[in-house]
Formats: sequence, structure tokens, C-alpha cells
Amino acid sequence: MSEFIGKVAETEAELKEYFAIRHMVFVDEQRMFEGTDRDEHDEHSIHLVALDKNTGRVVGAVRCYEADKDVWYGGRLAVHPNYRKGTIGRQLCELAEATVIEQGCEQFLAYIQLQNVPFFKRLNWSPIGEPVLYHGQPHQLMAASLAAVAHRKVKEYADSNHA
Repeated sequence: MSEFIGKVAETEAELKEYFAIRHMVFVDEQRMFEGTDRDEHDEHSIHLVALDKNTGRVVGAVRCYEADKDVWYGGRLAVHPNYRKGTIGRQLCELAEATVIEQGCEQFLAYIQLQNVPFFKRLNWSPIGEPVLYHGQPHQLMAASLAAVAHRKVKEYADSNHA
């Protein structure tokens, strides 16, 4: 059974694999973009990866970027098809939430494909308004509950000190 490490992509090799996972999911599989899914936000995003501890390969990706003072967006959450039955998506979302909190984020938003809204609701994200077209497909703007993230961190800290 594989174990994973979530972290900021730091090396050229990690970034190359990070963009390859995104390309595989959003260009090849979902056909949401033609040619590339890269955009102007990639220049100033924090690129997060899930690494398979056994292989060292990037198997998941997500990015975070500040859009306005203390307002951040997450996006391009992608998991390699061979690893989707596990918890990588959840772990990357939690890492993204913790990462933007460390950056002083007060509101963390994302445009979520409609089929993924139930997943994000389980992570305590809340819908904002009605679905909209985003890159030609219906998406729901959602906000993370940063209070839920803080509560989870306090619980993890308490559990680790009583182990």
C-alpha cells in the first residue's frame, strides 16, 4: 500500500510532473482545455503535490493563488487515475487550506465542477450563489470553512499530544 507526502513542489522535476498530471486530467481526459491548462495564475501560484513515497512520483496536484488581499483561490485539483480511490484529493485540499491560512488568507474560494460539489461539501466547503460557466463547463463557486480547518488542526494537535 502506497503512502503519500503532500508538499510544495520545489524542484524542476516535481514541477514538470505537477504540470503533467494537470495536463493529463484537464486537457487529455476532461478536454476542458485545448493544448494546455496553464494560465496567468501559474506564475504566482503555490503549486502543491502529492508524492508517492514508494516511487517518489507526483500523483496529485493542486494550486493556490492570492487573487485579492487575503482572498485566495484554489484550483486545478488533479489526481492521477491510478490513485483516485484513496485519500489524495482530500489530503491535497487540506494541505491547500493549511497553506493559504499560513499566508494570511481570510477567504479561500474555488470553482468546483458540479460532480465534485458533494466531495467538497464533505470537506466543509459551502456553495456561493448558483452554478456558473467556468471554462465552458458548469462550476459552483465554493468557499472553504477556515474555521473547520482551524478546528481540525487543534484536534490533530490534541490527539498527537495524548498518543
